[in-house]
Amino acid sequence: MPLFYKTILGSPPASQLFRGIPNPDEEVRLWMAVRDKLESTMVMLDSDFIARTCSDWLRNCGKEIVNNNNGRYLIDVIGSGKEVTSTEKLIRQTMDSKHVLEGNLEWLRSVFGSDIKMPWKRTCELVLGDDSDIWDDIFEDAFVLRMKAISDTKFEELS
Repeated sequence: MPLFYKTILGSPPASQLFRGIPNPDEEVRLWMAVRDKLESTMVMLDSDFIARTCSDWLRNCGKEIVNNNNGRYLIDVIGSGKEVTSTEKLIRQTMDSKHVLEGNLEWLRSVFGSDIKMPWKRTCELVLGDDSDIWDDIFEDAFVLRMKAISDTKFEELS
């Protein structure tokens, strides 16, 4: 095991962040040996496999958000049409914001060759291989159903 990992794992948590590597040349040599072995056993993943896996993961995350959890739906806390609209707006703003992917903007610029106006959309294009709208795939049905439930409740209150 490389010395860096031995040092980190063998020291108390408070000092792990601030302790220097005692023998950096030895650490580099050990890491190169591990890296070479690691690279020789690595396989390239097919882009379709990556896109399919990421899409499945995003859909599963969406299901976790909008599905029944302990007898309640998370989305049921939204009590009015105005709150539905506000929630959708906030989610869309967050997905379109550059702040979400702030640490990766330089990498995205290098991949696409220009400044990225909508980093999340461009990342989806790059990883998923299409320009599908994550909102439509994950949240749209749940929000439409919630809006219908709110409307039905308000009409029942009127009668």
